[in-house]
Parts: sequence; structure tokens; C-alpha cells
Amino acid sequence: MIRQLLRPVVALLGGALLLSGCAGADAAADKPPAHRVFSQKLNAQPIRALEVSKAAGTVSFRQVVTFGSSQGAVRLTSNGQLDFPRQRASFVRTWGFDGRYPVSQRESFAGDALGADHAAASQAVVMDRQLVHVRPVVAGYWLKYDRATIVQDGGQSIMDLRGKTAPYGETLLESVPGIESVTSKPTPGGGRAYTTRLDGQLLHRVVPHLTLALADLLDEQSLGARAAFTLVVDRTGRIVRVDADLTPLLTHKPGALSKVHSVRVALELSQYGAAYTPRPGLKGRILDAGQVVKGLHEVKPGSCVASDTGQGYWTQLVVVPCGWPHQGRIYAQREWSGTYPGEKELDRESIQACDDAYARVPSGWTAGSREPGKFWTHWPSEHAWRTDKRRKTTCYVLTR
Repeated sequence: MIRQLLRPVVALLGGALLLSGCAGADAAADKPPAHRVFSQKLNAQPIRALEVSKAAGTVSFRQVVTFGSSQGAVRLTSNGQLDFPRQRASFVRTWGFDGRYPVSQRESFAGDALGADHAAASQAVVMDRQLVHVRPVVAGYWLKYDRATIVQDGGQSIMDLRGKTAPYGETLLESVPGIESVTSKPTPGGGRAYTTRLDGQLLHRVVPHLTLALADLLDEQSLGARAAFTLVVDRTGRIVRVDADLTPLLTHKPGALSKVHSVRVALELSQYGAAYTPRPGLKGRILDAGQVVKGLHEVKPGSCVASDTGQGYWTQLVVVPCGWPHQGRIYAQREWSGTYPGEKELDRESIQACDDAYARVPSGWTAGSREPGKFWTHWPSEHAWRTDKRRKTTCYVLTR
């Protein structure tokens, strides 16, 4: 009797264990897999989202830097594509000004040029690990820069366009690795938005490369300031938007930019994983920047020059055939010696030297002037006179 009673009990226990095991397996199967970003610790999620975004290979981007001022808004818009694995990027940068913004002050943003109204409005850039190609939209040629091309004039090199986080280093993606502490909230569609405040020390390493104007608006006084920073991630864990309000970093200096009261940057990312297609492509003439980009004091009289080298410094010029589009023509130079005479005296003597030369040089050198009889001069600063030994006054006419 005992044996007969035990058998059903054992059978029942075995069945119960079997049912229990099946129920556990079903529960494990129903448990969703860990999210590749949102399952991380909160403060690690922005960095993980950056990694996931880069793993997609390519992405299209649109970034707008908006300068608010009492004279109207100024916007720098960059549209293009990034290729993370192959460290390539292509994009077009365009400046936009409210209609009431003074023409004479626009070069403070877009970069100095030959004449107050010649600041470059737009330029295309195609870059990879070794080369940076720049094409002013109004020109019919590309300028090719490599690491051996040293054509900077007291500022950043064109090669500084490269980034550490992304192939193109002038987007807000460069700031993401500096995020340490965030708060988050869900967004429609299953994503998340992260907010933080980044310190000026970090942004100083990134922001000044966005535009020369920003470099002028920031200084060491803003190192201790903190800027609002928001990063939005979609439900797949990829970054789709980054915003930064840089207004707290502004230092109100006198000058053309003194009326700027706010700076905000908005970056949008889309079309992850699409085929990399440089727009515009590298078509047409390609000039070696090392051969054609010269310092103003190096350009020989009679040469025709274009002012957009992609660097924003008008004292660096592109020497082009006079049959090509150009903005100016150098018609004379005057070499100085001795001690620095002072700005007013050097100004007076430079104007006199250019006035005298205007009547003596070949007529073809000034005939193309858009304002016959009018010339422009550039003379060395005291710093250049004493340190760089650049003691030339250059005389030129505007030709467009």
C-alpha cells in the first residue's frame, strides 16, 4: 500500500516541477531585451547614444548658429553629411542676415574681405583624413589643403575643421563627450531628452571653431560660465537633436559685435546609414592652396586676387588669373625700414605712396576697378612691424 500511494505522489511532484519550469521559461521569454542606451546608468546614456549614432556609419546634419542682436538676427547654417568610419564630411555653410543688418558689419561674422561688402556668403567643403577642399560658391574652383599647407595668419588653420568626435569638428557633437551629469525626460515616440549645463572651460575648446565671430565674443572671463545643453535621443538610441544656449558665455566687448545679446546653436541629425554622397561633388578646377594662397604682403603687384580662402582672414588671398572671377588687384607695394613711425604717420605715408603709384603703374592694373580713381591701402600693424618684420604697405583696387 505504501508503494502504491507513493507513486502517484511522486508523479504529481514531477508534474508540478515540470509546470514550474515551463512557467519560468515563458517569463524569461516575455522579458524585453535591455535597451542599448536607456538601460545604461543615466549619466552614461548620452555617451552611449553617441557611440550608437556613430556605429550607424553615416548621418545627415543641419546646424544653425543664431546670433541675436538689436540690429537683427544673423545665422550661420551648415548642411551636409558625416561619414564616421572613413572620417569624411561634406557640407555647405551659408551666412544669412536680416535685411536691416548693416552691410558694413557683416564681415565681422562672415570673415574679412577686400572691401566691406565682400564677405563670403557661402562656401562648400569636402574633407577626408588627408585633405580639405574648400570652394567659395561664387568661384569656379576648389582650393585643396593638406597637412603641409601652412597658410594661416595668426589664427586657426583650415585643418582645424577636423574634429575628434566627428569628421567635421564644428558641430555640437564635439561637446557630447564632456557631459557628466544629466537629467532626463521621455519624448513622444519613445525617445529621451537629456539636459545639463556645460562649463565654459569645455565649450572654449569647441565653440571658438564654429565661427571667427564667436572667437571674438568669448574670452577667459567666460571660462567659469555654464551654458544650457540639451541632447535628444530617439527610441533606437540615436541622437536626433542637440541644442546649446551660449549666451552666458558672451563677454560684451566694444566693436562691431558689441550689440550681440544672444547666441544659440541647434543641430539636427537624420538619415542615419544612408550612402555617403558628397554634395556638391569635387568637380571643376582644383587648385593647390599651397601654391595659390598667399599672404597679402607676398602677392606681387599686378596680380588679381580673390579674398575667400575658407579661413576667414582677408590678409590671406587666392592669386588667380585675371580672367577668372576675383575681387581685387594689387597694383603697388611700398617697403618700409627703420623704427615704427606710429599709426597716424604710417597711415598718412601709406596713402601718399599708393596715390603716387596709382598714376605710375600700367593702366591695365587699375582699369578694372569698380570705382575708377579710388584705391585701398593696407599697412602693417605695430605688432607685425616689430615681430614679423612685415613692413610693406600694399595698394589695391576693388574689381567686383
